[in-house]
Amino acid sequence: MLQALRFFPAVVIVPTMQISWTLFSVVSGGIYYQEYHAFTPFTASMFALGILVSYTASHPVKAVVTKLFCMFVL
Repeated sequence: MLQALRFFPAVVIVPTMQISWTLFSVVSGGIYYQEYHAFTPFTASMFALGILVSYTASHPVKAVVTKLFCMFVL
């Protein structure tokens, strides 16, 4: 991480490291506890969509996407 901070500002490195750590934790926890065995194609796609929305959407966009998601799925 120190080498990365030498080349890039902290506002780029810290969020990238946080996203990587969180994504690794979610995936490794799912593998360790074998939660992915119960996934159907629908639940797998909703899981992937949830991860994508969590990591790519800014706050105002996330609110709109979450509202639309709740309207159509729930």
